[in-house]
Amino acid sequence: MRYCIFLILTFMCLHLQGQNIKGTVTDDKGIPVPDVAVSDGINIVKTNANGQYAMQSDKHRGTIFVISPSGYTVPLKKEGLQADFWRHFKLPADKTEEINFTLIPQDQSCYNVMFTTDIHLNNFPPQDDLRRFHEFVMPVVKEIATENAKEGIPMYTFHLGDMSTDAHWYEQDFNLDSAYYKLIAEGFPGPLYNITGNHDNDPNIIGKNVDFRAEWHYRKLFGPTYYSMNIGSDHWIMMDDIIYVNTPFRKKRRPAGTDKPRVRGKRDFVIGFTQDEMNWLKKDLEAMPDGMTVRFCTHASLLFEYPEGKGTQLKSNAQLDSLITLLSRYDGKVHAYTGHTHRLQFARNDIFPQIEDLMLPAVSGNVWGTGHQQMIGIDASNAGVIIGHFAGKTATYDYKTFLYGKKPMRLYDMNSVMNYYRTDSVTLARLDTIKVRTDYRRGYDNMVYANIWEWRPDDIVKMYENGRELEVKKVNQGDPLIFVGIVLNVNTLIKPQYLTCHHLFAAQAHTAQSPVTIKVFDRNGKLRFEEQMQRPKPFSLDME
Repeated sequence: MRYCIFLILTFMCLHLQGQNIKGTVTDDKGIPVPDVAVSDGINIVKTNANGQYAMQSDKHRGTIFVISPSGYTVPLKKEGLQADFWRHFKLPADKTEEINFTLIPQDQSCYNVMFTTDIHLNNFPPQDDLRRFHEFVMPVVKEIATENAKEGIPMYTFHLGDMSTDAHWYEQDFNLDSAYYKLIAEGFPGPLYNITGNHDNDPNIIGKNVDFRAEWHYRKLFGPTYYSMNIGSDHWIMMDDIIYVNTPFRKKRRPAGTDKPRVRGKRDFVIGFTQDEMNWLKKDLEAMPDGMTVRFCTHASLLFEYPEGKGTQLKSNAQLDSLITLLSRYDGKVHAYTGHTHRLQFARNDIFPQIEDLMLPAVSGNVWGTGHQQMIGIDASNAGVIIGHFAGKTATYDYKTFLYGKKPMRLYDMNSVMNYYRTDSVTLARLDTIKVRTDYRRGYDNMVYANIWEWRPDDIVKMYENGRELEVKKVNQGDPLIFVGIVLNVNTLIKPQYLTCHHLFAAQAHTAQSPVTIKVFDRNGKLRFEEQMQRPKPFSLDME
């Protein structure tokens, strides 16, 4: 028996010695934690009974990370914001290095996630983004963190890409480093888990293997571009679905000595996953404990926001089919959380019914493009953050706007909208020069519109005029505030079709004066929220 134990221990030592990365995973008291997954983005290994792991890595991706198990969190990095789950390699692949990780036990029977995305800090004076972030965004996220701390429930902050704006990295001397350290200086709440967006790539990088090379700044700050962790009953997968292309501009090279870093390409990209990612994802799911709910985060959405659309935004339908096969076998659904669209939508699609894609609202609204006081996305939803509440197999969501608190919708008296479009001099001038998808100058007499950004596909919307139910129709067109709030305000070149709102509802009232009540019910007939609009209701750029 002793000889068998000796052989086993000898084999384990030889195995650990034969690899170029080794280390130990312990808790905060130094006790080894067994069966914990560790990965370099290609390989996944698990710790033994002594908390030890070892792997042979080509170190190509530059980092190694621990996949924290349920019931554990990780410390914060020394700057006090990021979750400390990853390390940079310090030695070349022909050298062995020891990298250890620490886990902290945590009750995760229930926990919260504050979802943020598309902060787009850029220090661009016309957008006044740094002031507005400080005055409008930070008080709200700090309040959320404070309220959560009083409840004594763990809270994590997920940011799903585009913390910076690549077009301004060199123009404004404000890159991803600048944006990240601005968050730290402002006291942004952690622990932060981040993924990369299309605007977090270096636009000065062009040529071969540009997708990987242009991520250098991101990897320096945030480590792996794809990874996972277990929290409570959930297995969270954070993936990079931006394949950066950055097609070079067709310009002659500058004279020698003047070729300073700058935007050298079109900053274009395709939405999809590299083969390395797909291979890693399969290994990650194989290593995942049984009984977990898989939750999948990317920057760009998996679906188009409109149900009658082409289906997926991914370049390859076959790749999405593979994702669905991998992810939906656990509970029949793909629970996706995405950014990029700068709209709030609980998206579903008839072509891919297994996917539930929660398109998260951008912190920046439409990249801070709605004037100095207003903050709306391209669907005219009020900018804000979603707070997810997770307990066992259940998940619920709250939405809090930066300017108006918990506000689920905006109501329009279309008589006032038509009057504004017909009489405002700036609007009239631009209507004559810009082709808009919806011209609200005429044809909407006595109509009522409701932009319900917290609407979900199973919800039922009803409107009443003096107690009399009106016929309600869902209309896919631009929100009335979008054109005057975004297109006019910043002289943007956004194409009108991108401004379509897919949670806009209309009803024909009988008079111009009577109040109208809007009620939203869930699929079981339970009232979710309601609001009464007194008419006439003014229409203006700064309306809530």
